[in-house]
Amino acid sequence: MQTEETWRRKVTDVRNWLLFSAREYSAVDNKVGQYHDNTASYSGGQKAQFTYAILGAAIAHQFGIFQQGKQHKSLRFITVDEAFSKLDPEKSQFLMEFCAQLNLQILVVTPLDKINIAEPYINAVHFVEIKNKKNSVLYNLTMEQYYEKKESFKQLAEVKE
Repeated sequence: MQTEETWRRKVTDVRNWLLFSAREYSAVDNKVGQYHDNTASYSGGQKAQFTYAILGAAIAHQFGIFQQGKQHKSLRFITVDEAFSKLDPEKSQFLMEFCAQLNLQILVVTPLDKINIAEPYINAVHFVEIKNKKNSVLYNLTMEQYYEKKESFKQLAEVKE
């Protein structure tokens, strides 16, 4: 148990984040896959996808998501701010599918023009309208309400630009 705690402290200390290595394994046939020791040759989207996979695995391990009896005893809530701004649609879809596989509760902060990526995975929308450049109005909507008002929100966003 002490070795796990020592390891956890080491990998969660940001001063150690410059060095890493990871090896992929296939869960289907238990074969060893690609070995990664840096991301220098990766595109921005590939780096993001790799980062999401590592963070997702860490969350799964930390909260025992796949351990028998622990699946419902942990809060698995994450916030992803502007998750889709630098990702292509395929990588964005990967992120949302990955979070769904881990049964994560996810708060996605994204501009209105990228929300379509998250729509199949979310249950509610909280839309913020800024009035007079100083007052904010928050709309808390079910998906049904959001779809009814979606066009008017798009128009509001276009007027503000």
